[in-house]
Amino acid sequence: MLNLPRPTGFTLIELLVTVAILLVITGGSIAAMTRFNDQQRVRTATEELQTFIRLAQDKARVRELPGSGCAILEGYRVVRAGGAPTLQLQAVCENPQSTQTIKTHTIPAGITVYPTDFTIFFPTLYATAILNESATPTLGLTVENSSSTFSYTFSVSASGAISVPATPTP
Repeated sequence: MLNLPRPTGFTLIELLVTVAILLVITGGSIAAMTRFNDQQRVRTATEELQTFIRLAQDKARVRELPGSGCAILEGYRVVRAGGAPTLQLQAVCENPQSTQTIKTHTIPAGITVYPTDFTIFFPTLYATAILNESATPTLGLTVENSSSTFSYTFSVSASGAISVPATPTP
């Protein structure tokens, strides 16, 4: 009997199984990466919002005058009105009675901030805050993506403390 050489290579079934396994692994990693990106977008938006609020607090603490047209500074406030996609940092002047918008922060597309209307006022030389122009002890802020799959919540208290956001809520 003749010894014929054995055919080498892979069969079609082996190749199909290998490709199927690779597709499953690739699909899972793409889904995980998308989820991670969504979570990071919400986290970044939360950190930017906190930094914007801290900027108002810092300017009020050191009584930084906004430039010309403000002889006596009452404080700084962060305002979001009418569910606008922007927040305004305003200097509140006593003499003359006026407000000056110092800086504007745009909420990134695909990100939602609740509540849609709020005011946080930091009087000069104090570490306190007046929330929504009342004696509210705490203002909770929630930042989430448009599909509501991730959200971070933090708060600003009347004592001026800005909490660190908790672990995201999936």
